[in-house]
Amino acid sequence: MIMDVSIIVPVYKVEEYIGECIRSVMAQEGIDGLKVECIVVDDCSPDESIAKAHESLEGYAGPVEFHFIARKANGGLSAARNTGIRAARGGYVYFLDSDDVITPNCISALWQRVKEHPGVDIVTGDFETFPGQGIHHWLSLKGKTFPEYSDDLKWLRPFYLNGFPVLAWNKLIRRELIEQNNLYFMEGVLHEDNHWLWHSYPYVKSIAMVDKVTYLYRQRLGSITVKESKAEVIQNKRMYLTKIYLDIFSRPMLCDTAWRVFIAKVLNEYKISAYNITYNGRKENAYKLLVGKLINNPTMPRARKLALYYHMLGRPWMRYAIFNHLFR
Repeated sequence: MIMDVSIIVPVYKVEEYIGECIRSVMAQEGIDGLKVECIVVDDCSPDESIAKAHESLEGYAGPVEFHFIARKANGGLSAARNTGIRAARGGYVYFLDSDDVITPNCISALWQRVKEHPGVDIVTGDFETFPGQGIHHWLSLKGKTFPEYSDDLKWLRPFYLNGFPVLAWNKLIRRELIEQNNLYFMEGVLHEDNHWLWHSYPYVKSIAMVDKVTYLYRQRLGSITVKESKAEVIQNKRMYLTKIYLDIFSRPMLCDTAWRVFIAKVLNEYKISAYNITYNGRKENAYKLLVGKLINNPTMPRARKLALYYHMLGRPWMRYAIFNHLFR
């Protein structure tokens, strides 16, 4: 059966939280007549997470269809999401992390935008953190000016890179957009949501937003960012983002104004930091690797490639002026 929405819940070591997550899906209101499925992906969780999920569903006879998929090997969040996408039957997919919850009106509020704008690529709502508030507030829609819907690329593309929440969860994403453009999640890295947003940039032609909280993000005391020192967090983030940039800069790109500004910002940061990374078994200068990917990218215009050569050569202010002119 073709569905309207596929909610994808990757599960790994969340036995304390999965019950609350599943119950928030069961509690969805206003979805009568809407075909909704929830795909629970077991990423080889070694604890009682899946058993707890099944317990939560005992006696449930509501409108959401629940399905369980067991992966053969642990692959991480990206791999579990990709498994869910490939199993999904919905016209739209919605990613829900298994330690978070959605509000009772989440799916109905987001689907209202789909009804108003059929074929919209992405619909997002706002979120709050719990049990405390104010964390990650820069990723929220609060304080930002935006229309309910836009397919104006002159507005959409700069906003998509600089104002749109860099979060895969809490969005209805048109499944054909993912499948037709190979917009699956990069596996084996952290900050996979950044990769997805930058990867999807050339293909997203319309977005809609709901100015209400539809998702509650749990700030866990045992999370990686809490356990690591600030220096370790920065080092790991830089390592994974470098891998992501290397992948993104090797893919076909639009090289429009917003994307050129993005490239210039990235390269200027790396040129200043002189960051090294182990690549293909050797220690390499990350900046030179990134420039090399761009120069060898067949979709990069020749004039921009010349600007990249000037930027790499370095010191004279004129070289920077040429680069900044051609990348803005």
